[in-house]
Amino acid sequence: MISAPLHDWQTTEYIADLLTQPADLPSTLAQALHVALNALNRESAALFVKPLADGTSPFWVPRHIPLSLQPQLENLASPLSSFAQGLLDHPGIRPTGHSFEISEIFPISFGDETLAVLLLWGESLTAEERLRCQALLRPVGRALYTHKSHQNGSHDGQTLPALQALIHAYTNAHDPHLLQRQYLQSLQTIFQAEDALLFLLDDHNPRLAIQKHLDANGNWEERTTLDTSHAFIVPPGQEPQAAEAATPSTGQIISWLNTLMGGSIHNIVFSLLVSNRRPVGMAVLVNPRLDDSDPYRKSLLQLTSSLLANAIVSQRQLLNLKITIADLE
Repeated sequence: MISAPLHDWQTTEYIADLLTQPADLPSTLAQALHVALNALNRESAALFVKPLADGTSPFWVPRHIPLSLQPQLENLASPLSSFAQGLLDHPGIRPTGHSFEISEIFPISFGDETLAVLLLWGESLTAEERLRCQALLRPVGRALYTHKSHQNGSHDGQTLPALQALIHAYTNAHDPHLLQRQYLQSLQTIFQAEDALLFLLDDHNPRLAIQKHLDANGNWEERTTLDTSHAFIVPPGQEPQAAEAATPSTGQIISWLNTLMGGSIHNIVFSLLVSNRRPVGMAVLVNPRLDDSDPYRKSLLQLTSSLLANAIVSQRQLLNLKITIADLE
């Protein structure tokens, strides 16, 4: 039997430490649930955890739940499982009229994402006990998010090498073409996209952009300058020095690209490249197998795009400085 510390902050730290151990996740969650219930002086509860990797299913982590409900945990289509799934899908809604004799419901989240839900049976908690329970569950949410990010970031064995190659390109950013190509290649790998496109606005004329294209076979192509006056990268009538990037809709971009590329685009993931509120261009991943709904992939897209935009602006500023120095000599 696990002996939990006496004070809540010690118990919370104990749960956090427990969840960092390299062990089977359901088993570790079961131990964490045991510790939390001991601290709350409760016996009967169950965690319902959402899928933490592509292609997996939600799962239960029960502890001494009513005997009549135990068979329902083995069937993800059972009324209890469907009830718990509804709580995950709509964490702000508390359904009434159910027959499961649940006394308390606690969504377990990290950031804006609800990752699990805790169901308690027995006596209702006091207001103070609810606050204690929420504090005890915080490390559980953090651990689930970390596990989910790790699973989705490394399940195919390609994401980490792609990021390492991109970091290497950033640290050797004296070659802008190499950096831009590696940026597209890394995102193409992470999102499993057919093609990757980069549109860079002309530094002197925001109505013009250069298109760079990396196809599924790794072929790299730079096309002639395109007219973007009807499009969306810079708001009409504004110069890039004074404009914040306008966010186009996915439909707008798909329509524009299909006109440009012959109608073979069905879905995209895109990111505007912005440095210090100045639009630099846009990256588009064509027909990706994975989207940016996952917080891990979304954060990677935002971070790498911001780094690329800043690198492009820095390279242009350095070039302008060299030209100025040459003029003064």
